[in-house]
Amino acid sequence: MNRHLGLALAAAAALAAGVDLAQSSGLRAAGPQEPSAIERLNNLEKQVAQLQAQVNAQHKVPPKSGEAVAGTQEQELATLRRQMDEVLQYLAAQATSAKLLQQALADSRAKGFTYGINPDSRSVLLDGFEQFTSTLQAKVPEAKKPAEERNPSRR
Repeated sequence: MNRHLGLALAAAAALAAGVDLAQSSGLRAAGPQEPSAIERLNNLEKQVAQLQAQVNAQHKVPPKSGEAVAGTQEQELATLRRQMDEVLQYLAAQATSAKLLQQALADSRAKGFTYGINPDSRSVLLDGFEQFTSTLQAKVPEAKKPAEERNPSRR
């Protein structure tokens, strides 16, 4: 019986050692688990929000709300419309100046500018100016009324 008891104790000790070894390796495998993709995404979103807050604080930019964004867009639109109107006025002034220059060139030709020494070069010069002024006057865009001004009933 001692013999069976010794084998039983040896088997129990081996089983206990095996269980202990299995548990300790299981803890090692479970210990340094990497976070899931969702957790990493949440962490990255938090970091981006923190960095944006730091940048805003450095540049003293107030946080944008829905109304502030709409107000900013309206201001940008008004600025762009004002700039477009200025560009259109400039283009109209260029076309008017081109028309006046074309009239001066025609007057110069009528008064004999092309006669004298090397008249061909003078004719080429006048023709070039006339082509240039014609181009300046062609397809000049005009300011159009915004949609709100054209149809006030759409509001």
